Amino acid sequence: EAFAKIDQAKANIEKNIENAKELFQSKLNEIFSQRGEGWEEGPIEKLTEVVTKGSSPKWQGISYTELPGILFVTSENVGEGKLKMKKTKYVEKRFNEIQKKSILKYGDVLTNIVGASIGRTAIYDLDEIANINQAVCIMRCKKDLLYNKFLMYMLNSPYFKTILHDNEVDNARANLSLTFFKNLTIPLPDLMAQKEIVEEIVKLEEQTNLLLHNFSLKLANVVNLKKSLLQKAFAGELTKMSEP
Repeated sequence: EAFAKIDQAKANIEKNIENAKELFQSKLNEIFSQRGEGWEEGPIEKLTEVVTKGSSPKWQGISYTELPGILFVTSENVGEGKLKMKKTKYVEKRFNEIQKKSILKYGDVLTNIVGASIGRTAIYDLDEIANINQAVCIMRCKKDLLYNKFLMYMLNSPYFKTILHDNEVDNARANLSLTFFKNLTIPLPDLMAQKEIVEEIVKLEEQTNLLLHNFSLKLANVVNLKKSLLQKAFAGELTKMSEP
């Protein structure tokens, strides 16, 4: 009976976690699919200084190395809304001499253009000198036209992910071309409105993350309670409650 109640509580918490995630995604969809009054449209190429990608070190005769080398960002490092740098790779410093066009700058928008993680977008917010491989696209926003965080949240929205996946070219592995990204038409308000929208999204994201954290703690407590009951049961420490 206790296990049945615990399993139900666990299922309820897991459902709440999914609902919180869906609520945030739904808000992103609402913002970028419905748009607002006075929004215009334009291709990414006209709103950015650079749209390019990196290269494979092997193609350039470059070896992976340890520090001090050049930080090498791959699609594994580009998470949804943030970089994932637990696993890092480094290449020889001469890679930057060969691949100057793809040297990262602080604030660059990075999006994955190859494989299952296509469309996953984050901002390069590290001060470390770095470069990228051929699976990652750089978009360097023109600061007077396009706010980098606005572009990041837009590309991470379900609405735009659908657009990206609908345009995949699947030879041996799904991919998107640089030409596609350059020509991709995006909706946007003026710069001040872009920043206000991002502030609204960030607040909602913080609230969502707080909810997810609290639900995760409750989920862990429920799992631990079940383990504790099992241990007591096998130790003979449980007694059956008498019928009233």
